[in-house]
Amino acid sequence: MLHHGYADDTQCYLVIKPKDSWTSVVPAIKACLSDISSWMHLNMLKINQDKTELIIFAPKHQVKNFSGCKLQFDGTIVHESSFVKNLGAFFDKTLSMDKQANAISKSCLSICVILGGLGHSLP
Repeated sequence: MLHHGYADDTQCYLVIKPKDSWTSVVPAIKACLSDISSWMHLNMLKINQDKTELIIFAPKHQVKNFSGCKLQFDGTIVHESSFVKNLGAFFDKTLSMDKQANAISKSCLSICVILGGLGHSLP
């Protein structure tokens, strides 16, 4: 299990092999989260359970095999998310980037509307 941190975020990640099942990978995920929690406790920090997310990236034909997964950690249950936001970009389970494309389109449309409203005041 690998993890990396930046600013106030920490991410754990694990490559799940095609023959692995959810129950076979849970101990590795819990061990990583426990190590991070212990480190944070030693450094007088605390994991924000409300912001803890779980996502499993998989090919479209395998997404159903891991749907509904949840993880119990520090007395709370972390449910699977359909997408996560990382450094301002949205990632969904199949890495289709549909949500990211929609977010960018919406942002561009908003800017076009603002610029269109300024048109009458430009020479």
